[in-house]
Amino acid sequence: MQSGPYVMSFVPALFEVAQRFAPRQALRLTDRSFTYEQLTEAAMRVAGALHARVPVGSAVGVVGQRHALAYSAVLGTLYAGCHYVPVQAHAPVQKLVSILKTAG
Repeated sequence: MQSGPYVMSFVPALFEVAQRFAPRQALRLTDRSFTYEQLTEAAMRVAGALHARVPVGSAVGVVGQRHALAYSAVLGTLYAGCHYVPVQAHAPVQKLVSILKTAG
């Protein structure tokens, strides 16, 4: 899977929403809520780290837990021009390697 026109047009729309509604609540979890600005800042840190480590279009494994870091990781992966692959934290290493190889 590669970043295509849909993903590339989707990312600017995310930025536009985040800028327009920066102080508003974007994510509410059991113990905490985050504004669009906070979520975008965290996602941009993830995107910056990915830019330094992986090529655009890469598959990036994201542990799928209901946590602000997971949401930031998904958005940051998209902002970096990559695609995310949800993975389970307790999956065997060989399974994770196989999933990521298959994903590209």
